Amino acid sequence: MLTPGVDFHAELLTLERKLLKNGLTPSVFFRFPGLVGSGAQMRQLRKLGLIPLGSDAWLARGEVPRPGSIILIQGNGNEPAGVKLMMSLLASPPLPPLLPLAAAAGGGSPILGRQGGDSPCLAKKGGT
Repeated sequence: MLTPGVDFHAELLTLERKLLKNGLTPSVFFRFPGLVGSGAQMRQLRKLGLIPLGSDAWLARGEVPRPGSIILIQGNGNEPAGVKLMMSLLASPPLPPLLPLAAAAGGGSPILGRQGGDSPCLAKKGGT
């Protein structure tokens, strides 16, 4: 997305058209590939009514989730280490309280989303 000459606005609209053409509803959430985007791209997202997402706990990169963290897992086979770490977290008592996307977005907690095979999970604020 940061490659010179890439028309970010056109890329977004092309993707959304393809999703609609295939019977899929585009999400209001957008995660930059590699979690890297520019300020100008953030402004374009807002103008289009899209919500940029980030993560402070990308498991395969060694980032440790804390209460309130947005956890990123590449569940599409690209990062088996992250899936393995998440499975270990889920199997280790005490299990941290997690919220699915719908509950996190509707319950006043930080918002998260998914792109591709990412699994939406959020470590609940305050650890409860």
